[in-house]
Amino acid sequence: MMLLKKIEIENFGPYYGTHELEFNGDVDELILVYGENMAGKTSLLNAVRWCLYGEAKDRAGGAMSTRKLINGDAWSEGDRRASVTLEVVDRGASEDTAVRLKRQRQAKQSVADPDAERDFTTHCDVQVGGNILAADKFDDTVNSMLPASISRFFLFDGELLREYEELLQEDSTTHARHVKRAIEMILGVPAMQSGKADLVHLLKEASRAYNREAKKHADIEESARAEEKIEDEIDHLEQDLESLRGQQEQALGDIRRVKEELLKHEHLAESAKGLAQAEERLASLREEREEKRQSRRDLGKELWRDVLDPRLKHETAELEREQARVRKALSEKHDLEREKKSREESLVASECSTCGQPIPEDLRLREQSRVDKIVDRLGQISELADQSRLDQLGTTIRRMREIAPAGVASGIKVLETDLAQIDIKIFKEDRRKAEVEADLRGVDKKLVPDFEQKREQLSKHLGQVEMGISKAEEALVEKQNEIKAHRQAMKEKDEPTLKHMRIARDLFERSLAVYEASVSDLTDGLRVDVEEQASQIFRELTTDKTYAGLRINENYGLTILAKDGSDVPVRSAGAEQVVALSLIGALNRLAARRGPVIMDTPFGRLDRQHRENILRFVPTLADQVTLLVHSGEIDPERDLEPIKGKITSEVEILHNESARSELVEKA
Repeated sequence: MMLLKKIEIENFGPYYGTHELEFNGDVDELILVYGENMAGKTSLLNAVRWCLYGEAKDRAGGAMSTRKLINGDAWSEGDRRASVTLEVVDRGASEDTAVRLKRQRQAKQSVADPDAERDFTTHCDVQVGGNILAADKFDDTVNSMLPASISRFFLFDGELLREYEELLQEDSTTHARHVKRAIEMILGVPAMQSGKADLVHLLKEASRAYNREAKKHADIEESARAEEKIEDEIDHLEQDLESLRGQQEQALGDIRRVKEELLKHEHLAESAKGLAQAEERLASLREEREEKRQSRRDLGKELWRDVLDPRLKHETAELEREQARVRKALSEKHDLEREKKSREESLVASECSTCGQPIPEDLRLREQSRVDKIVDRLGQISELADQSRLDQLGTTIRRMREIAPAGVASGIKVLETDLAQIDIKIFKEDRRKAEVEADLRGVDKKLVPDFEQKREQLSKHLGQVEMGISKAEEALVEKQNEIKAHRQAMKEKDEPTLKHMRIARDLFERSLAVYEASVSDLTDGLRVDVEEQASQIFRELTTDKTYAGLRINENYGLTILAKDGSDVPVRSAGAEQVVALSLIGALNRLAARRGPVIMDTPFGRLDRQHRENILRFVPTLADQVTLLVHSGEIDPERDLEPIKGKITSEVEILHNESARSELVEKA
């Protein structure tokens, strides 16, 4: 078990000069460090991480350069170095051992403007039990107490709990396998797995010894040589697999860093996205406007018919009325001419054509008068009763009726309304685009697209690597099956001189199978333990008592369970953080190695009740816990009552100047 005794910082981050933070160096220790944003809380956490492992992380989880670590005021004064010293207690089974670790980075005097990592040198000092050890024993000493591979469960930023949330929600992805390895490391599984490597080595040696001897026997020489060749191929495949898995880890890390960069520029991404959307909408609107203008032009070619339609209808009605008058006049003319003819014939005959009697004079005078009136009427209607005019009118009316309205006027009216609305939308989009462009003025607009492209390329590369891993694993299985076939063939023919060597080889093979089964049983049992502990912690932390607990999968992913045992598919940001803290708490309880927990900004997304629950839980998270908080998370007068008697010390980070912070213990 490792416990902190003292942290000494010099020119690291905002800490100009030398600053110290002392601990009791014992169990049941809870230290609260208060500091506002930018004061130096994360730098304090980074100082511990950097001293132990030589790496400090920025908010995106990427490694910070040495130039950024060295205090700005010290740098400007020519003191271009930073150092962190940790005094810790390595508590073993029988006694405590004092360990002193110091890491220092300083600029090379030969470099005028140091910036790259090669421009700096590193000095590491290590003392164990008062004895000064060689610098190359520094990493071994640290890893014997708190290996770098499990440090994420002891030194972490509450803001980075989302990393656990993303990983825990996955099932069989490479992300989940990555966190699974880290979890199994803290639970002690690799110690068991290292024994497997020894057995694999012994099995290979026994197989090679058998094959060397088998090649001396003609009847099985061919199979022995074939197996030997396949063994070499397997060695190459395993090397390729190891290389591919290294590439996989590298790609995963690169993708995570790119994602974090995208998150850091989220506002820029939104603006860039808004600009792209505005330009896309403008292009679409302008295209739509041009299409509607073309439609209006096409309809306009026939619009004259709709424009003339009222006039045509009026003129046609007038012509139809004239046609009726002419037709009526012609009919009347025809009737009058027939009557005139009949009466004139009667006058000429001087007697009635019907009865043969002589026509009286008075009747003849009346007939003559009627004929005269008919002649007068015929004279009156002679101009109107014109057959050629009637024919002309019929032709004209027929032609005018052929000029039917096109019915495009209403369509053009709709298009005009649409075009007016499109013009308004274009105006608004142009204004919105101008606002976004003003927001992006002076900013590299390609930054986010470049990151997006890089992420896409990395994801594609990762897919290719994982496909290569899958193929290599399949090839390994195939080669193992081929070896089994050759071994069976040799077993049927091997001679007594080979039998004892085969038995030794088979013994190692069976031992390996038993060992792998044992490791599998161990990990299954550990998952059950993690689930039990995480569920217990989760029930303590959550304010929603309808939750029954958590269920774990093969990759240590945790699912919230309802009272009826069903999965809770949607989790709030606060619930995600509580789940992540439950996992970390369970791992620290079950850890094969224990260490101090330093947690930065752990309450960012929690309501007051969850904050109170977690504060009650934090002292049990580890033997020694340091919380780095700001006033927006913890109000000392209001929130600390649940743990008042468990706080061993309170420290405040005073930040009066941009590059100068100091640690002050509160009375």
